[in-house]
Amino acid sequence: QQSATTCEQEKIGGFVWALKEYWSGRLHNEAGIFIPSNILAGNFAQGIVILFVIVFTVNLSVVEWEEELTDDTLDDDIALMINSYVPTKTQILIAINVGFGFGLVSTINIWFAYLPSTISTTLKFRTGLIPSLKDPRIFQQYRFAQDTTAAIFGSMFWGSLYTAFAVAVLIGGITFFSMWSLTSPFMFGLYATLLGLLITVSVKILFMMFFVRRRWFAGFYRSKPLNANFINVCMEAWNVALATGFMLGRMLMLILATAINVGRIDRPFLAEGSNKIGEIDGPGLHLDYYPVSFRKAILQAEAHRHPFVERLGMMYMMKLRHGTRFARTSGSIWRLLFTFALMPWLRRYRITARPELEDENDEIESKAKFKMGRQLPPPKRRYSVAVNASDITTEVVESDNASKPSSPSENEEIRALKLEVEALKSEIERLKSSAT
Repeated sequence: QQSATTCEQEKIGGFVWALKEYWSGRLHNEAGIFIPSNILAGNFAQGIVILFVIVFTVNLSVVEWEEELTDDTLDDDIALMINSYVPTKTQILIAINVGFGFGLVSTINIWFAYLPSTISTTLKFRTGLIPSLKDPRIFQQYRFAQDTTAAIFGSMFWGSLYTAFAVAVLIGGITFFSMWSLTSPFMFGLYATLLGLLITVSVKILFMMFFVRRRWFAGFYRSKPLNANFINVCMEAWNVALATGFMLGRMLMLILATAINVGRIDRPFLAEGSNKIGEIDGPGLHLDYYPVSFRKAILQAEAHRHPFVERLGMMYMMKLRHGTRFARTSGSIWRLLFTFALMPWLRRYRITARPELEDENDEIESKAKFKMGRQLPPPKRRYSVAVNASDITTEVVESDNASKPSSPSENEEIRALKLEVEALKSEIERLKSSAT
């Protein structure tokens, strides 16, 4: 974040910064960011989920287990064979502790991420990184069905709990199958295969980086087409065999990423084209609608707590109280002069918000530039009103291009000036008669 008048910069973001800004009050008093109450309540409920996961893991670790099969009706050889395939207490406890340890870490990560994510999403809405008002299709989607924000609290609570158990099942399952005597040979064979693929792919990447890409390719082009085509054919044939492992690894990574992001409803997990069954810009079924509901809650808070909304509401109340004595034309002109003179960077936002003013402002800027040896171009049309104590004259000064037909807005301006002149005449006559 950079100051508008100085070159001082402040690095923002992260859990510590968000927590410090929130508790110090600067987040609300200076930035005007208000955290919705249902998001704060959901974040508090996620802390309860963390305590539950810790208690649940400790409870499973201290429970009594029956390690061996004891049955007098079975022979010793059969009982020994069955016990060799039955998981031991140590194997189960290690798998539980490892799985729920990773589940606890993922839940704590979610718990820490929600407050900074809410602040970041709010700032992205304000700066235009996430389109809202300028994209009618998306903005109508945010305005529709505001009651869906009621699902945020329950989704944050159960989502973090599901994340903990899903990660615990995946990581704990892999740990358990690696130690169990019935499946450990297969798992270690799979690990050896993955290690071999990793070494092979690493060698291939180093070979392509230092011997192929720098010598035979130049951006989108091939500096040596024959050699480049030959290596492409070799790589395609090689990847046909390795693609089975790559796709298996991709599937496992997507499953793990899904398990980790079940509790993250603050950001979209699926891409825009993959998040909907049906037309992308038309009707269809949303597979993951919770991030939209989360953003609706932020926009609801912005619609009531944004600093501009509060100032605009104060201006409306002042206008209702003071009537014509507040927000007069003279005050608006002084405000524009003050803004253009001391805060010229605000003019850029005005042009962005009203594209029709862009040509007009470009013309004004071109007139304001002084070039040596050349006169400034005359204005298109200029009106001046001279008021004397005895009489009122209206003078219309036109430039060389006055032969151009006047626009409807200019006609309205002339009509307004004439009405103002007539009002001034009647006021002067009234003052003369009262004085005599």
